Amino acid sequence: MPIFGAKRHAMNRRRRGASLKSTPATPDSATPNSKPGKQPQKPRPTDDSKEIPETSRPPSKGRNTPRLSWAQHIVASNNIHIPKRSEITPTRDSTVIQVEEEESKATNELPEDLEAALEELKRLSIANNSLKAQTEEARAEKMTLFGAIVGLQKFHTTTVELLLDPYRAEFGHSLGGVYHDTERLLKRIMKDVRQNHALKEKIQQLQQGMLGSRAKVVSVPDEAFAQQFRHLASAIKSVSRAMRFDTEEDLASIFESYPLIANVSKNHWNTRQRKKYLVEAAIWSVLIQHVFNDIFCIFGPTSLVLRTHGLSCLARVMIWAGLRRHHDASLGGMEQLKSFSRIGGEEVFYGNAESPDTDLELLKSVADAQVAALNALRLNLPEGIDYVVIHSIVANAFALALRMSLQHCRLQVVYPKIGEHFEFGETNHLTSIPAGEHIENGQVGFIVNPGLAKWGDSRGKLLGERLDLVPSLVYIEKGGESEGMETPSTT
Repeated sequence: MPIFGAKRHAMNRRRRGASLKSTPATPDSATPNSKPGKQPQKPRPTDDSKEIPETSRPPSKGRNTPRLSWAQHIVASNNIHIPKRSEITPTRDSTVIQVEEEESKATNELPEDLEAALEELKRLSIANNSLKAQTEEARAEKMTLFGAIVGLQKFHTTTVELLLDPYRAEFGHSLGGVYHDTERLLKRIMKDVRQNHALKEKIQQLQQGMLGSRAKVVSVPDEAFAQQFRHLASAIKSVSRAMRFDTEEDLASIFESYPLIANVSKNHWNTRQRKKYLVEAAIWSVLIQHVFNDIFCIFGPTSLVLRTHGLSCLARVMIWAGLRRHHDASLGGMEQLKSFSRIGGEEVFYGNAESPDTDLELLKSVADAQVAALNALRLNLPEGIDYVVIHSIVANAFALALRMSLQHCRLQVVYPKIGEHFEFGETNHLTSIPAGEHIENGQVGFIVNPGLAKWGDSRGKLLGERLDLVPSLVYIEKGGESEGMETPSTT
């Protein structure tokens, strides 16, 4: 063994022996020779070993002694108290406390701010949707305006082309070219416009002179129309009086759809005398449908063309003649238009007497209209009727309708409603049949023949005023007796 090793080994052995032999000096273990109050002296360390302080000496490794770390040994030996974690009271700075209070306050105020924010968000969303809708509307309007602009551009181009087309041969390809060519073209156009205006005025003067020199309408007195209408009614009455009827014959079912008979109780036609009235009403109903319905009926199938195109053509004539201000579509339109038509019955049916040409189609159409009226009368009327008289009735009805259509005033065949009020001396458009008891206040039970009314005067004025030339012949009954319903008032 080396020398320094032996020496260290000896020092350790002596140290262990000294620690085992030496015990702490106490007053109980003091020797008799030791003086009281004096502590025993500790052995002085030798040169080979130095005394280790108790505080720095590691704990002994006894069997029941817990092993402590150096830090725990120092804390225990110096009586240092280290508080437990549960005993530590946290300390907060005033700034931290203020921050926490502000955070708590902000947390408490958050729901109100959040609700206000949600309301604002909802309002902005609604406003956004409204703006989107307005944007879509503006976009659609933009497309519409764009289409209108394109259409106007096309119209402008077409108009310019039509306007400049007559001048292309003269100006060639210089149209729209250099400024002085355009100016020359405009001067030429303005010159032509002035010439056209002068020609138009001359044409209007010629038209006014022609209209002033034409044959005037022959004004027929009201009494002449009333007398012709009464003659027609008498002819129809004579036909009904010449017929013989069976009491059991049900004529009401045959004529129940006719204008003057519709909605009349069948109980009114159960006697022979009433059946005569029924036949009169049936003949008048056929004439109303085929002759007196409007001024075009007498032209037969051609009347459809006249209704469709005739009025528009005559209206163009009036506008061209500068007479549009005289046209009243609601009241006097037809009468004003009729004043520009050919005058006279023969001219209506056969054309201009001074011209060798005749309109065969129009003649055939008028004849077809008369045949249609005759066939309608023959179809359902009872046997025993003199058809020569029927033909005369149809011819007279056509002549009357023609004269009515040529007047400046408005003449119309009219009839009342079934159940219309009647008062003697007040309802001048109605007259009661001379049969049965005299009733001064009642209602219309059935109609025997219609009446003739006039609106306006011979010059086509005062078309809002009505004058009854011939009253309607009706059967008057007391109120509540009729079982029928109302019929159309006029034709």
